[in-house]
Amino acid sequence: MFYLKKLLVFLLIQFAITSTIYMPPEERVDTCSTINVVYIENPSLENICSFLASLYVDLISNYGCIRESPVAESNKCYTSTNLLAEYVLRNLCNNTQLADKVRDFLKEYNTDFYNYYQILLGRNFTLPFTIVKNTKRDIVNDIEIYHTVRTATGLYDYDQYADLLAYSALYYVTQRDLNNAVIELVRLNDLFDNYGFRDKAYSKLGKYETYKVALAVIAFKTINHTSLVDKYTNILLNIKPLTTLYILDESRGRLIGIGDLNVETACLIAIALYSDIPYGIQPSTQLNKVDLDTVISHIHGAYILLITILVLTIIVLALVAIILALLLRSLRRLVRSLQRV
Repeated sequence: MFYLKKLLVFLLIQFAITSTIYMPPEERVDTCSTINVVYIENPSLENICSFLASLYVDLISNYGCIRESPVAESNKCYTSTNLLAEYVLRNLCNNTQLADKVRDFLKEYNTDFYNYYQILLGRNFTLPFTIVKNTKRDIVNDIEIYHTVRTATGLYDYDQYADLLAYSALYYVTQRDLNNAVIELVRLNDLFDNYGFRDKAYSKLGKYETYKVALAVIAFKTINHTSLVDKYTNILLNIKPLTTLYILDESRGRLIGIGDLNVETACLIAIALYSDIPYGIQPSTQLNKVDLDTVISHIHGAYILLITILVLTIIVLALVAIILALLLRSLRRLVRSLQRV
């Protein structure tokens, strides 16, 4: 009987824990830092704002930071994503109280580089891309504080990553170099498989990354390509629940979020859907759908032409090699005939 009671107590505890984890997030949204919201069911601005507020933690009495995620990185604050969070809290959520505390945190842990998405907030970067890494800057009240820094190691395969193609396109837009911007966007769109970006990171993770879809929305908004904006926005709206990573449930044809949601993803979604940032960095000469589709056609045509030229060149070289071999054989026979004479 004693063991039966212990078993019942254990099962009740497990049930309580499970119920807490899987309770619908909207029922657990709180503007304080005492309750964690693991994910959100839909990317409404209210849900995103509540989610960010739930991740806030005081470091000292004057300031605090937004923890990167409720589960995977619950004890880490990145200055890079707090830069995004400060903007979203202040300008989209109108939560100036938390925004001011995060701003003071960023002043205390000032850095010259945040991440490539700093371009969205008017902080440009230089090309070529280099690998970035996170370095621990401090530990306060068991919260680890990290800076994102660039290394000297070049990223020469950047065109195999959807996020870097989006950042590259945004860079060229800010430089008014529309030709290169469109080329990068064509490459970005080519990585999309109708469900998400199947880039080099996908090959390693086996999962789609939500923030890359948000970046696509931002990038195509800058050139006013409404149909592609709608396509990628629709992907965001169909990831249920909304998390950092998601997969395709082929049996039901649904996009299923897995794990938790992090600050970077939440902020980029908010900027993509509710901010005027993309319109603020639009080039003076905007492109429309017809223009981009024409460029895509030309680029694909150029690729086909290049491949055709290469194939023809190989064929010509092969024919030249055969002719030379035949001539050499004939010369050898002639030499042997002369020697016999």
